[in-house]
Amino acid sequence: GALATTTCGSGGVTGGVNNWIPLWTGASSLATSSLQQNGTTTFTQMGFAIGTSTIQPSGNLYVARGVTFAGLGSAGNPCVSVGATGILATSTCSGGSLSGGQSNYIPIWTNATTLGTSSLQQNGTTTFTLGGIAIGTSTAQNQGNIYITGNYLGGTISAGLVSSNAFGSGNFAFPGSLAVGTSNTALADALTVVGTTLLSGNATTTGAFSVGGNLSEQGSLLDVGGLLFATGAFVNVSNSTASTSLISATLANGTTTIPANVLRAGSIIHLKAFGLWNTTSTAQTATFWIKLGSNAIQSPNGPTTAGINNKGWIMQCDITIWSAGASGVWSPSCMFSGFAGGGAATPNQNYIDGSTSTIDTTSAAKLDVLWQWGSAFTTNSMTSTQVVAELEP
Repeated sequence: GALATTTCGSGGVTGGVNNWIPLWTGASSLATSSLQQNGTTTFTQMGFAIGTSTIQPSGNLYVARGVTFAGLGSAGNPCVSVGATGILATSTCSGGSLSGGQSNYIPIWTNATTLGTSSLQQNGTTTFTLGGIAIGTSTAQNQGNIYITGNYLGGTISAGLVSSNAFGSGNFAFPGSLAVGTSNTALADALTVVGTTLLSGNATTTGAFSVGGNLSEQGSLLDVGGLLFATGAFVNVSNSTASTSLISATLANGTTTIPANVLRAGSIIHLKAFGLWNTTSTAQTATFWIKLGSNAIQSPNGPTTAGINNKGWIMQCDITIWSAGASGVWSPSCMFSGFAGGGAATPNQNYIDGSTSTIDTTSAAKLDVLWQWGSAFTTNSMTSTQVVAELEP
């Protein structure tokens, strides 16, 4: 228990290496570790450095947990890559590896790691173009083809954006219905045309052909049926000497006005009229007229039997267009037969034949048939019950 004294040393710690972190090798002994401090914030351990962007000698790094890299990929900083054996390798980043792009074009993956330039171009913020297709602009594009294998479910296309040569010279088939001049999509017919229609070539219809406006053609229009109009009400001409139309203003179908440029050389209009008539107790005279456009052709002033009482009559006309144009020529051939009584009584007959007149086929022309009594009596009565006209163009 007695105290003893000895000479003190300088601390007892020896063998250290400058700037290297010491390592406990036992409970009371220190040695030099593999971790080096260069400066105040940088530490290195062989090929692994903390707090520096300086490339280090190669070495292996084994991490049992996740690693987060900060500041990688920018110009001048090292980039990290993984080799085939799983060893990390570092290299100086160039600030980006993308090249070869074309300005304003959308990129496209050409393989799993390579980007190329697609055909889709962005002009501005809302406009995209692909060949001859443009989205978000009304500016005309270079010619291109559009192939649609499904249905086009689009909005309304303004007529002002469709040019006269929009369809080019190709052929187009519509398996459904086609409407022109209307926004109605519930169509009863395969072709619905509303408004003035011009056919510059030949047109053939195998079913009903209906136009809700004017129809003009510069070729040949063959319509099975060829109905121009059919009346839908009776007309009576009595107690008058004025020439009066036998065609009712109420039509069951069609129109009495033939549009401009429909009639051509060789066109024939077939007109048939039927009805009942009465005459006073004394012999009378009467005449009828065929009118096409602004000119009319009159039959002779034929006699009628006295005392006709509600008998039938019939009129048939073939009107031929000899020539077309502003100074066209037309000629009607008509026959009227009016029954006078029972038995074998000879009917009253009248006709138009061998006469011609001018017509402007470049303008619309109204077709009409008129009756005129020679004397005004209430018992002189002419009633048309039906008038039908057909056209062979």
